[in-house]
Formats: sequence, structure tokens, C-alpha cells
Amino acid sequence: MWHFFGMWLFAVNGTVWLAYNILSRHGRRTTLFRRNDAPGVLPMILYYLRIRREHPPAGKYNPLQKLAYTSIPAVALGSILTGMSIYWPVQFGAVARLFGGYDTARIWHFLFMGALVLFLGGHLVMVVIAGWSNFLSIITGWKRGSE
Repeated sequence: MWHFFGMWLFAVNGTVWLAYNILSRHGRRTTLFRRNDAPGVLPMILYYLRIRREHPPAGKYNPLQKLAYTSIPAVALGSILTGMSIYWPVQFGAVARLFGGYDTARIWHFLFMGALVLFLGGHLVMVVIAGWSNFLSIITGWKRGSE
């Protein structure tokens, strides 16, 4: 039952987030990953892994953040569709076939959910690096001075 509670919480939250971003046009210029952002992904990964010491140039969001925020709705939709196809294989057999059949849909579901967990983990690491007031600003909408 916890699995389904989490699924509904996840699906409703994601739907509200996506609707807000579409209706408010939030981040259309700053958040969406574009082709010219691709060369900046590897330098950001190297920086976050502490292999590269200097922070690569970035705007409000760096290329790695843009890639994550642009791809996460597709990953979330994939996790929901594969979850439905493995829980209701008769009713959603056509969806399961899109993912290569029931057994392959289970693998895809595991990969999609793993990507979501990594996305969450990355956010938690960034919160620890950025400081507690950054975390509070996510909830309250405002941020205190630097820590």
C-alpha cells in the first residue's frame, strides 16, 4: 500500500509542478535544455565530482541542471506508464508492448525509478553543499543572507 501511496503523491505533485511551469511560463528561457547547452554538461559533471576545480560559467541554471529539469518529466511519465503496465498487464497490455513486453517494462520501470531517486539524491547533495537557508528557501520562497 505504501508503494501506491507514494505513486499518487508523486503523480499529483509532478502534475501540479508541470502545470505550474507551463501556465506560468517559468524558466522557459532559463531552465529548458537547448542544443547549445550540451558542451557544458561534462564540465559541470567534472566540477561536481571535484575533478575540475574552477566552476564553469553558467547562468541561473547550469547545463547539467537544465538537462535534469528538462528530462525529468519524461522520466516521470515513463515510470508511471511502466508502473501501470506491470500492475495492470491486461488493461495496459498495449503500453507494456511499447516498452518491449511485461518483463522489459519491469526493467524500464526500475531504470526510470532509479533515475528519479538519483535526481532526488542530487538535490539533497546540492542542498547540503549550498547550505540550510537554501533548503528553507525551497519551502518558504525567500532566503536569508549567506551562511
